[in-house]
Amino acid sequence: MHKVHEHGRTKLFQAWLDFFKGYVDFKGNTTRSGYWWGFLLQTILLLLAKLIATKAHMMSYSAGNDAPSVKILSFVGTLIVILLILPMLTLSIRRYRDIGLKNISIIIFILMPLVLQGIALSLQSFITINNYSTFLTIFNVLAFIKQLFTIIDVIFLLLPSNAMTLEKQNRWVRSK
Repeated sequence: MHKVHEHGRTKLFQAWLDFFKGYVDFKGNTTRSGYWWGFLLQTILLLLAKLIATKAHMMSYSAGNDAPSVKILSFVGTLIVILLILPMLTLSIRRYRDIGLKNISIIIFILMPLVLQGIALSLQSFITINNYSTFLTIFNVLAFIKQLFTIIDVIFLLLPSNAMTLEKQNRWVRSK
């Protein structure tokens, strides 16, 4: 397992190497530039997966869903997406650590949007004509809170290294 400890400005090629070599490195740190270069790589690979899935979808109309080429393309597109989940998660965790967050803050910050999404999806099973407006209100509040987390996430990811470290010991962020 490769340990990722970036400092200063990370060049494109080094950031992409760290993206793949640090596939399961949850303990290192990633600089701002290293994160955004990795994010660019992930975006390019996800677009490639989307193009493959679109090609498979178009081929399913002409060749049928059971054609081997459709199944292979669908499998490859899905595999790319699945293989990108863990390195993007580790990249984000290393970035949060680089700005000064402790593990408990990182866990809460990553899990909260997922929990909110789970609550919103589970509420859909309770929709009836009578309580539809109540459901929409709750759903909109959850969506708003999730969007706040997204905005805070982007702000955090734009911060320089050690931007959130404090002079005193704290449960949520590292001390200097």
